Amino acid sequence: MYVSDKALHSLYWTDSTGSQNLEIQHSPIDDKFRSAVLRLTEGPGALMGAVAEVKITDSMDCLVAHWDVKNRKRLW
Repeated sequence: MYVSDKALHSLYWTDSTGSQNLEIQHSPIDDKFRSAVLRLTEGPGALMGAVAEVKITDSMDCLVAHWDVKNRKRLW
């Protein structure tokens, strides 16, 4: 995945009930953002099945990356 460090992105995740949650809004891809992505895709919530899906969007709300955490697949 290539994204500019200066562009702003948002990080969303969907829980096992289908509710979408905003984790980080309009932030550069910095260490905090990367840490949140790893936590949501590989951390305890992902392993316990609480996190079903993770999405990164750009400032125009276009999909940049998409994980199906429940089935452990990167879709985009």
